[in-house]
Amino acid sequence: GEAARARGGTVLEGRAFEAESDRPFGPWIDALRQLFPSAVGSALAADLGTLLPELARGDGGPPSRDRLFGAVVELLSERAAAAPPVVLALDDVHWLDAASAELLHYVARMCRHRPLLVALTARAGELHDNETTKRTLRSLREMGLLVEVPLAPLGYEGTRELLRAAAPGVDADAVFA
Repeated sequence: GEAARARGGTVLEGRAFEAESDRPFGPWIDALRQLFPSAVGSALAADLGTLLPELARGDGGPPSRDRLFGAVVELLSERAAAAPPVVLALDDVHWLDAASAELLHYVARMCRHRPLLVALTARAGELHDNETTKRTLRSLREMGLLVEVPLAPLGYEGTRELLRAAAPGVDADAVFA
């Protein structure tokens, strides 16, 4: 994310929470709200009203899911053209709601040739509980759109180094234990 920002790119961050796993599009709402409202053209505002009600104008009712998904892709595509690269970071995707997982699949598929990087984090041991997210990741893997980087637990020296940089006064032995 920092490298993209340093190059003038756009970084959007969202996170799924276990307690909010029934909140449709929660991580997407959090990520897209990081854009200035001026970044969303008036033509897209109506279709994005489900995610960003503060942009909705009029009372035409919620757009179809196809229009909503298309508007998200268009918004990300516009950002990728105006401030590339775009990094969309979604943490804890093992807790994604079904709507968010479906939107993730659509965005990854439709934006594959744009300067957009989608970075996901998940606890592998908890993915088995989320059938929609497992199906989404499996499909992205089969399309060649998913590169998995398994991470081992942080060792003692890594823990000390991280704490030295982030929280110098914290007892590394206690944190590691």
